[in-house]
Amino acid sequence: SKPRVSGRGGGLAILYRETWKVLPVSLPPLTTLECLACQLSGPTPTIIVTVYRPPKFSPEFLNELSALLSHLSALSPNVILLGDFNIHMDNTALPLSKDFSSSLDSLSFHQYANFPTHIKGHTLDLICCSGLTPSNCTADPLPFTDHFLISFSVPLRLSIIKSPRIISFRNIKDIDLASLSSSFATLTPNLSSTPDDLVIQYNNGLVSILNSFAPIKSRSVYFTRSAPWFTPALRSLKATNRRLERLYKKTGLTIHKDLYSAQISLYKDSISHAKSQYYSGLISSNSSNTKTLFSIMNSIFQPPDSLPIHLYSSETCNSLLQFFNDKVNRIHLSLPHSSPPSPDLFEPTIQFSSFELPHPSEILDYITKSKPSTCQLDPIPTVLVKSCLSSLLPFITAIIHSSLS
Repeated sequence: SKPRVSGRGGGLAILYRETWKVLPVSLPPLTTLECLACQLSGPTPTIIVTVYRPPKFSPEFLNELSALLSHLSALSPNVILLGDFNIHMDNTALPLSKDFSSSLDSLSFHQYANFPTHIKGHTLDLICCSGLTPSNCTADPLPFTDHFLISFSVPLRLSIIKSPRIISFRNIKDIDLASLSSSFATLTPNLSSTPDDLVIQYNNGLVSILNSFAPIKSRSVYFTRSAPWFTPALRSLKATNRRLERLYKKTGLTIHKDLYSAQISLYKDSISHAKSQYYSGLISSNSSNTKTLFSIMNSIFQPPDSLPIHLYSSETCNSLLQFFNDKVNRIHLSLPHSSPPSPDLFEPTIQFSSFELPHPSEILDYITKSKPSTCQLDPIPTVLVKSCLSSLLPFITAIIHSSLS
């Protein structure tokens, strides 16, 4: 984003998916235009530039426009220049419209917005492309501005930063616990086996039975993080926005347009209210913590920049690992050497000759009172162990007794 330094309005911004590899693009100094540019990485990079030109005419505008177009053409053959130019391209007889078109033609740029983009019927918001041909160009009115929403499609091959993650899961919620418990009861421990062999038999048996009831499934997922103030109520309002938008585009009726406009206004006000409540709560709950308050203010007014892409590379991670390994080794070498303590310093004072084996009721009590936490190394989730404990208790008891005998 590029906030406006002075005057009214908020400046320029470009929104893009987190999975796209997007790089900033520097532009020559401009006084008659506000510009923000970025590069979509791919086999052929695409430069996207959003523009705002104030309505007041400046004699330097055309010169700066030509310099900008020349600069962009040198960066990539694919350029998309779009925004509010405040030029009445619907009236080709105007001198500024003619000169603007000539500047585009001289550098092989074409303007594709040939329809009204303003509520007064003028074409002010333009789509200028070089090396690309947009399709499905449309203009849709919005309830909160006098300019239309300009939409179009362009086929691009992009570099993707994040790939989908493959997750594995079991659908244990639909398991019939009675049938599962009956299957677990068929597991019989080999009392002559060692503790390790019993554990292996126990784990393999549980996994085999669980696979028959809830086999492992895999799915590709994308992980996104919502804003902390984005509540379920806002999510519901957003879904309603989409539904009314589709309805209005399908029918074109005035009543549906009014419903959509009212819903947009409600959604906008609800977002402002949710943000206000969230940050007010944060500030109130940390009113006595100056450090946290400064951190909150910085996160609101100066959001942190994301790390450069190269810092996520394996080379950088390995170099950091090597740095800390070397540092630990240097510390070890700098420590004075000392001989290990004599073993006779730790002679036991009490000898344990035998253990009293716990009764199954004791084991049952301990397991029942334990937390249902599960480790990735567990053969089945702890909640299933507790649910089928009556069937698994003999095997668990055999493992414990074997390890103490």
